[in-house]
Amino acid sequence: MAAPGGLAAELRPVMTFRIADEWVAVGIEQLESVELASQLWPVPMARSEYIGLHDNGDELVPILALDARAGHGGEQLFAVLQVRGESVGLAIQRAGQVHTGYTLEDAVTSPPALLASLAPRRARSGERSFWLIDTDKLWSPTAVAWV
Repeated sequence: MAAPGGLAAELRPVMTFRIADEWVAVGIEQLESVELASQLWPVPMARSEYIGLHDNGDELVPILALDARAGHGGEQLFAVLQVRGESVGLAIQRAGQVHTGYTLEDAVTSPPALLASLAPRRARSGERSFWLIDTDKLWSPTAVAWV
């Protein structure tokens, strides 16, 4: 199937999330769960994008934030994603929905700075536009500076 502008689309189901007032999507096969932590355990001397660890009872899951405003006390909503075979949490404002029918759009606008290092692709499903990201780029020692 071809998307507008002639982009070939691999239409795997995706789940959307609100992060820093942007809709972001990941492949549903990479999503483990969406959780609410009452407390994250701080990690001394960690890079700023690592906002803490969540103890889910089985393992400690590192939680990352694309938005610098996330993770400042109180409860934290996050999506647990599979990133290169590891569980990694991504701080979110809210969960969206699963999209199975969407098209990839020609990138008319540049992605927001907080997503730039993730090489996102713009997609549309009905009335909603979102940025489709590659989760493997989340957990990388060579990642570009986060916001």
